[in-house]
Order: sequence, then C-alpha cells, then structure tokens
Amino acid sequence: MMANKTMFQKYSAKERLDLDERTDGMVGCEDWQSLRNLLYTPNEENWARLCDLFASWTRGAGLDLALSYAREHLSHWPAILCRSVPSWKDALLGEEPLHPLWPFVKMLDLGGCHVTDAELNALIQYTDLSQLHYLDLSDNLLTRDGPRYLSSVYAVDLPELRYLNLNSHHSAPANRIGTAGLQELLRHPMMTRLTHLYLYNNDIGDVGIRGLLGSPRIANLTHLNLGANAVGRLSASVLAHAPHLSKLTHLNLSQTFIGTQGAVTIANSPHLRALRSLDLHASRISAAGAEAIAQSAHLTKLEKLSLCSNPLSEKGAVALSQASHLVGLQELRLGSTQLSNHGLQALAQSPWLQGVRVLWLPNNDLDDRGLLSLIQSPFLRKVEVLGLAHNRLSADGVMALLSSSLGARLRSLDLMGNQLGDEGAMRLRAFEPLPKLRRLDLRARSRVHLRGRCHLRWFCWHLYCWHLRCCPISSSSISSSSSSSSSIS
Repeated sequence: MMANKTMFQKYSAKERLDLDERTDGMVGCEDWQSLRNLLYTPNEENWARLCDLFASWTRGAGLDLALSYAREHLSHWPAILCRSVPSWKDALLGEEPLHPLWPFVKMLDLGGCHVTDAELNALIQYTDLSQLHYLDLSDNLLTRDGPRYLSSVYAVDLPELRYLNLNSHHSAPANRIGTAGLQELLRHPMMTRLTHLYLYNNDIGDVGIRGLLGSPRIANLTHLNLGANAVGRLSASVLAHAPHLSKLTHLNLSQTFIGTQGAVTIANSPHLRALRSLDLHASRISAAGAEAIAQSAHLTKLEKLSLCSNPLSEKGAVALSQASHLVGLQELRLGSTQLSNHGLQALAQSPWLQGVRVLWLPNNDLDDRGLLSLIQSPFLRKVEVLGLAHNRLSADGVMALLSSSLGARLRSLDLMGNQLGDEGAMRLRAFEPLPKLRRLDLRARSRVHLRGRCHLRWFCWHLYCWHLRCCPISSSSISSSSSSSSSIS
C-alpha cells in the first residue's frame, strides 16, 4: 500500500479530475458513476457496495475495463478492507464462478464455515490465493492434513500473507491440527513472513510448541496465540530464551500448564521487552508468579495483563499493587483469583495503576467494603469498564458506585450475579441513568420473585430508552411459565 494513502484518505481534487477524464465516454451509465464514487473513499461500507455493484454488472458491458479501473484504486486501499463476503464460500469451495472482485481480495475469512481438509485442498489447488494478506480459517474442521495441504507442491508461496488464524474456540466445529500439523505448517515459506499466528486450542503437544518457539522461521511474529494447547514449563523456557522472538507484542498462553515457574521465566526474559499484551488466564500461576511479573524490569511496555482464574490470593494482588514497572497498564483482568477485599484495597491505593481503563474483577467474593475502596481510590480515575460479576455486592453498594465520580465515568458495568433483590431493583429503577454508560449487565444467578423480575425488566427498558447500546436483557434467559415462578439465569 502506498505510504501517502491512509485508511480513510480521499483522493485529491486533481487526482479525481484525472480519473474522471480517463473514464469519460467509456460506458455512460450509472454503474460507472457509482464505481467512481465508491472507489474514492476506502471504507467497509463502500467495499460492500462495490461487491454488490460488480455482482450485478452485466458481463461484457465494459466489465473488464471496469475491473482494470478498479484495480488501480483498490491497490491503495488498506488490505483489511478488501475482504471476502460469507456468501462467496460456495464459489470458493465449489465449482461456481468466482466473484469479479476476487483478484482484489486481501482478506479471506472462512471462520466458522465448517471447512474440511479436502475443501481446503481443493481451494489451494484451484484458486489463486497469492494476493492474500489475511487468512482466517478459525473454527473449522481441519486436522493435521490441512497444514500438509498448505505446504504441498500445489500450494502457492502466499508471498503477501501476514495473518493466519487457525483458532478453535468451540468444541464443534473445531480445528485440531495437532503437533504433526504444526510441523507441516512450519515448513511453509509463509512462516518466515507471518506477523500474526493464532493456534488456540488445536491439540498441539509440548514437543510441537517447543519446535515452533525454537524456530527462527517465526522471527517476524508480533502476535502469537498458543492458548489451550499443551504448553508447559519447558515451552515457556524455550520462549523466554528465544532472541528471535524479540518482536512479540501480543502473547496468549491462557489455559496452559506453564505454572508459576513458567510465569517467572517469562517475566525474567530480556527478549520479551516489546510485549504490550500478556494473557496468562488459567495457567496455574500462584502469587509468586504475579510477583515476578510485577517486579519484572523487562515487561515495562505492558498495556494489557490477564491473570484470571489463577490462585493469586491477596498476596498476589498486593504484589501487583506495588508494580512500579507497570505504569503503562491500561487493562487489568483478575477475575477468579481469590482477590478478597484486602487485595482490592491494595490495588485501589496503587499509584502505579492510575492508567487502568479496564478493570475486570468477577468472582472474587468481594462485598461493599471492597467496592468502597474502589469508589474512594485517588488513583483509579480512568476506569471506564468495570467487571464485578458474581461477587457479594448489595443494592447500597451499587447505589454508592452509581452516585460516585467513578460511576459517572463508566461506559460498561457488569454486575451480573450480585443479589440486589426486589428492593434493589426498585431503587435502581428510580436512579437517573449515567450519561456515559452504554452497557449494564444486571442478570441474576438465582430465582427471584416475578415481581422483582418485572422491576428488573422495567429498569433495563428504562436504560434502553436512555440510549444504552447494550443492556443484555435478551440474553438473561427470562422465561414465563404458566405454572409458577420464573428465573433469570
């Protein structure tokens, strides 16, 4: 992409005049005028309209000329805007004619399309993919054979590819490339150019992970997701001692087996200085691991840190509150970490966390005393997203939060699973909605009387009328029964 063409920059008046002159008199119809107008301003809406325009363009009525004209302009568009449309799947994986704009597509998104190894093989053999910058194959049905086909003699080099997503977030459909598939993938020439590689939940063993991390072929990676694979302490050690991974800025090792020792090894690595996002959710890390991260002289660029579902306890929270190296932290997630009120009080009094905008603390047995420490904190003045689900907050505590300066700044507030009761619902009903709040979750976790359910429903509608973008009443499983009680899950 040309350096002087930014994401939404329009063409200059001189450029537009020149382009108009070149197409004047070619085909004097509305399609040409629409084509000109759409190409001048790169954005998602215009790309979708271009796809519709060319899909309906009569073949032979200047189509080749129109495509040639479009090529010159689309070469200036950001790659992420030029993406495939879900309705193209049948054509890509079957024998139907490809969309006229296919040669200009830079992002192929087949996520969740149930793509099998055989279909991927057919796609590789019969479709030119050499122009792709992004390839999303997440949540499909690929096994070890999928990467083997990518590395086969039929496969193109994919010289422009920088982003490969093979994540598997669901039990079905699910990619399971395994260690053998990863080894096949590592052979492909594209691996030396990839900047983003996502392999979440692919049944990759520790041997395969170590082979990947130890390979200098992935030296250009900036984003790496190895979560929910068999990543152990040895893999963490290979990662920490790999100088070729010095470009990594985003690392996800959630739901792995690195343990406290692995966390300490990563924290002490001089090769991971560029990290801005570190996800160690559910990775069996204790307070000592949190302390190592807090004291690390190498993780000074961290902006996002997730240690959810690790037994950090109050000691781990206190260690994080003393993390003078984490002054740039903007997002801190500590859900299900046995935090306690005292741990939260320590965080609230930490001057090093004054840049935090997202604070996620669900399922920590916090009560109104812990919430009060947040409200009164002189440092947590930038928090905009606050997660307090499944704690022990009362209606009094929530009212104090909503009436505070902290509450006035919030854009998103998650209070799901706190027992506010009928009285709390009535009090919240009368509360004036906050000006910045766009998302509020008040779903309960146990049965309440129908009367209280109606109060909650009315309150959510009241907030909706004040232009909240998302008050998830539709997902709260409110069900009416002709027999007796109803529940909110």
